[in-house]
Amino acid sequence: MVKRMVVGFAFTENRKGVVLIRKNRPAWQAGRLNGVGGHIEQSEHPRDAMSREFEEETGIHVRGGRWERVVMLEGAGWHVTFFRCVLTTHDLHFMKSMTDEEVVVVGCEQPTDLIENLTWLIPLCLDMSGVQVPIGLRDVGAN
Repeated sequence: MVKRMVVGFAFTENRKGVVLIRKNRPAWQAGRLNGVGGHIEQSEHPRDAMSREFEEETGIHVRGGRWERVVMLEGAGWHVTFFRCVLTTHDLHFMKSMTDEEVVVVGCEQPTDLIENLTWLIPLCLDMSGVQVPIGLRDVGAN
C-alpha cells in the first residue's frame, strides 16, 4: 500500500516569506522546519487534503482551488504531492499553531533549520517564470 501525502508552501503576498511548521515528530524532523501537510485520507482528492491539513495545522482556511500543484515525488511505498499558494495579509491574521508544533513565517532567501529537500523545493515552488507544472519525479533507485 502506497503512503500518500501532501505538503504545501504558502507564500506571503510579496513572495518573501513562507509558512512552515517546526516539527516535533517524526524523530528525524524534530526541531526542524518543514512545509505544512499530512496524509491524504482514503478517496480524498490531494488538493482537498492540502486545504484540510493546512487549516488543521495553521488555523487558516485556504480553499482547495487556491492551491496549485507544483511537483510530485514518489518512491517505494510513498507518494508526496507538493502545492503552493499565496496568502493575503487577511489570511495571515488568522494564523496560529493548532497543534503542539509551532507554525512560523520565515524568509525565503536563507531559511535555516530546514529538512534537506526544502532547500530546493521552496525555490522551485516560488518559481513563477513559466516552468511547466506539475513536475513528477520518481526515485527509480528505490528497492
